[in-house]
Amino acid sequence: MLSELLGRSWFMWSVFIVALLIGSISFASICTSGGQVCAALATVPYRKTSTVSFGAEQVVYGTAPDTSAATDMTTLGLKVIRFPINWGAQNPANGTIYWSASDGVAAAAKTAGLQVEFTIYGSPKWVSGSSNYYYIPVSGSTLNAAWLSAYTTFFNAVIARYGSPSTPGTLGSSYASVIGYQVWNEPNTNYVGSFWNENGSTSSTPQATVYAQMFNAIYAAGKVVNSSVTIGTAGIAALTYWSDGGATTGVTYITNLIGLSMMTPDFVGIHPYTGGSPNQNPLTDNNPTGNSFGPDIARVQSAMVSGGWGNVPIWITEFGQYKQSVNGSQTNATYMVNAFNAVDKIYSQVGASNAPVTVCLYYQLNNSDWGLFSGTTATATNIILPAGSAVESFMTGNPIAGIVTN
Repeated sequence: MLSELLGRSWFMWSVFIVALLIGSISFASICTSGGQVCAALATVPYRKTSTVSFGAEQVVYGTAPDTSAATDMTTLGLKVIRFPINWGAQNPANGTIYWSASDGVAAAAKTAGLQVEFTIYGSPKWVSGSSNYYYIPVSGSTLNAAWLSAYTTFFNAVIARYGSPSTPGTLGSSYASVIGYQVWNEPNTNYVGSFWNENGSTSSTPQATVYAQMFNAIYAAGKVVNSSVTIGTAGIAALTYWSDGGATTGVTYITNLIGLSMMTPDFVGIHPYTGGSPNQNPLTDNNPTGNSFGPDIARVQSAMVSGGWGNVPIWITEFGQYKQSVNGSQTNATYMVNAFNAVDKIYSQVGASNAPVTVCLYYQLNNSDWGLFSGTTATATNIILPAGSAVESFMTGNPIAGIVTN
């Protein structure tokens, strides 16, 4: 049994290593002919060489803490846990806040030497009047004042509790540093199950002016609570294409926010998911009927520079690839390491005034179809997936060997 398993694993990894070699050749041709700003990738190994902070999202359903994911993160060499704080779940009644989930993540991250990024979203029924977490109450183009006040109060409580790397919150330094706070999630798309439903509608076009009101209130108040915290935009999705429900494509949405004279964020969050059937090269998966990884990042950078936000860094707070859409987990691993390498060697190297990518977080850590590990939570029996092994090799420079895959 052991010999059969080892034989199967070595065969899979030999295929994977060949795929990486092919990837390096394609990167070289893009650097000379694709018009991208890039280093000479052909001479750079597939391992992290930049200062980009790489990490992954940990999803916790409900309010119970799941602290074991930090171990999986350190196994892969990742440094940042993105944790979504659901305002509606953690603050289900006025004056009642359950901190166990976010406290557990921050404590485990501290023990493991990791940093944390919090995304705060989700509307509680006691203030919105709806059981829909994504209900955004508006009157015309104006955000409901009582709702915004309640959201600001909760956001401020999170900042006061966890603080920043230079100024810890009330929990003190025994909890991980929070490197950034995001105001909501994916506010530019609207469909059944999306994060932004104005007055409950799942088909109306999201209004950038409403989000700007939200961001301005949170940003101004948060800096009063702790002037050293880093507050950025929600992760903007569907960067160049959308076909379901209502949406403003991400590049246009970011341009609109700039035009509204929204307060300049400390970072702009984006979610450069790939649509359609990508060709496994994140620099050339420019799908005319879907979104693209590399080309869309470059479009966001261009829009930010043109609009005067060139000095604002970009944080990729979600991206990923459903393994079945790329013919299985092995090719998913190839895509993953190519994407990490592209961020590391190209999109982080454009210069401080050209909206460089400084944080890159994968969606998500534990998930049999999307994840770096199998399963929905971190457990002792979790099996590292090929995408996870690719990330481990990229982050640590360790050769891939002795890892059980499925």
